[in-house]
Amino acid sequence: MNLTDATYDLCLKRGFFYPSFELYGGASGFYDYGPLGAATKRRIENLWRRVWVTGEGFFEIDAATVGLEDVFRASGHLGAFEDPTTDCQACGLSFRADHLVKEKAEIRNDASYSELTEAIRANNVKCPECGGALGEVYGFNLMFRTTIGPGKGRTGYLRPETAQGMFYAFQRLLRAAREGLPFGVAQVGRAYRNEISPRQGMMRLREFNQMEVELFVHPEQKRHPRFAEVAQAAVPLLSADAQKAGAGEPAPMRLGDAVERRVIAHELLAYCIARTYQFLLAVGLNWYVRAMQ
Repeated sequence: MNLTDATYDLCLKRGFFYPSFELYGGASGFYDYGPLGAATKRRIENLWRRVWVTGEGFFEIDAATVGLEDVFRASGHLGAFEDPTTDCQACGLSFRADHLVKEKAEIRNDASYSELTEAIRANNVKCPECGGALGEVYGFNLMFRTTIGPGKGRTGYLRPETAQGMFYAFQRLLRAAREGLPFGVAQVGRAYRNEISPRQGMMRLREFNQMEVELFVHPEQKRHPRFAEVAQAAVPLLSADAQKAGAGEPAPMRLGDAVERRVIAHELLAYCIARTYQFLLAVGLNWYVRAMQ
């Protein structure tokens, strides 16, 4: 048993979390937080609030989790928030087509649905459950659809992320900020994605929690008045060129140097990276830092 499996089993036994609806057979992609898990989650959320809401003065909002169809049409989720999907012709199960192909052959991340279909046939990719033939690849929209009101009602969707409420209420939030930029907005809440075949435990869920901030700035004013507080802090970075080349490993770099060398675009972004990094260390994700030393 590897460390990930051992940690997962320990969390189940101690009651941090467990699969939802177990009494009725369960459904993949849904988990409940037990007594220890709910307490841990609440402490993490409160620490996050201390960083962004108390520490940085960001507004906190709590927006609706059901949105109108027009909202997601405007954000692009209605037309583009989808994963390449293929169905088994024998057992009827659905799978992420790109994941199945990558287990057999190399393929571009931006491969079209027709290219994925050809790759499935060329590499003789079969259903991982029953070994049956797979059908053509198509796009499956990941949003949960619902109807608002009785009868035909209005079409709505469960939000796939928390950001929408920060944008459709921008004018009201700007008014709260006394019509001045920059200002930040924070939100903690549930999001929903109808994943095709979630098989990664707590790492890929159909209902999950997000903590998100949006910082609205003037495009010509990207210096931060408190950047000096974090300029000497070192964080592990991998340049855009190295990422595109698929080479190299993240290495510690001072944020002041990263901005000067344009590894990070500007001070505002570097400042937010610093505060996020400090938050991650505060909640215990310092194993990566120790591994680099």
